[in-house]
Amino acid sequence: MGLPGPPIVRDRAAEIERARLRAAAFVRAARSANTLRTYRSAFGIYEAWCQRLGFESLSGDPEQIGMYVAGLTEQRLKLSTIRLRLSAIAAAHREAGLSLDLKHPQIARVMDGIARTIGSRSIPVAPVLAAEMVAMMHALPATSLGIRDRALLLIGFGGALRRSEVVALDLTDVVVAEAGLKILIRASKGDQEGRGQEVGIHRSAEPLLCPVRALRAWLEVRGRDAGPLFQRIIRGGGVRPERLSDKGVARVVKAAVARIGLDPDQYAGHSLRAGLATSASNAGADLLHIMNQTRHRSVETARRYVRDREIWNNNVSLLVLPQDASPGKPMPGDRDP
Repeated sequence: MGLPGPPIVRDRAAEIERARLRAAAFVRAARSANTLRTYRSAFGIYEAWCQRLGFESLSGDPEQIGMYVAGLTEQRLKLSTIRLRLSAIAAAHREAGLSLDLKHPQIARVMDGIARTIGSRSIPVAPVLAAEMVAMMHALPATSLGIRDRALLLIGFGGALRRSEVVALDLTDVVVAEAGLKILIRASKGDQEGRGQEVGIHRSAEPLLCPVRALRAWLEVRGRDAGPLFQRIIRGGGVRPERLSDKGVARVVKAAVARIGLDPDQYAGHSLRAGLATSASNAGADLLHIMNQTRHRSVETARRYVRDREIWNNNVSLLVLPQDASPGKPMPGDRDP
């Protein structure tokens, strides 16, 4: 039976282990929980592909990875999805202490070819515009589900929140102020360090459209216990303490637009955020003011929501083409194509 080592050696080993665990915790905190889940799922798909073909998933072989991403085009995935899958593979290699150069020609040239072939322009979801939001509020049922959804939709729309931000809200993150609601967003896609951001949502004189009234009605159903603001509702109208999932937000939006006769396949959780920005732009809001609410850092990203109005503002075609036509006189091409 061996003798225990000197105390100083044991203490040093324990300190090293604590340091290792602290470092591992900070590595995990470097990415949001959503990103980690997405990466794990994406790498799992790659692992299954490797097992099927007899490859090592952490081989770091550029040719193998080039073959994999090329095969993804057969699934009609968007370029952004293919890039995410590639990022997940690279992240798994880094976590394992292995080298993988995404700029290697056998990966980079394949990705360049994919970008040229399928293009990189994304197909945006349809925004829920202000008029549609009004119609949705009038169509919601007077049930516990309808009461929750009214609060969720008005807060998600008015705050220009991402669906992950909607479901991350706790009861203590929402404060009723004189002008409306103050929402604390503890962490988000644009605030990975978790510094926190606040947005305000004004009251409305119309009861069905007022976020303050909607929140108070929901809290009468939910109760005022600490925990997730938006919780699951089970069949029969009972409220469960579990946090609503981000996919749940998408289902709420799709159900709401379907009630007013819109195609739910065209809408998603992001439709609330896009709808606030687009509606504000259509109402003449300045881009900077829109960015204050959406919390976009990139002007180029924010401008995607306002281009429908901007393409007509100061459009030179208005200056060079005749605008007057004789009343009632049909013009060639008047019929829509």
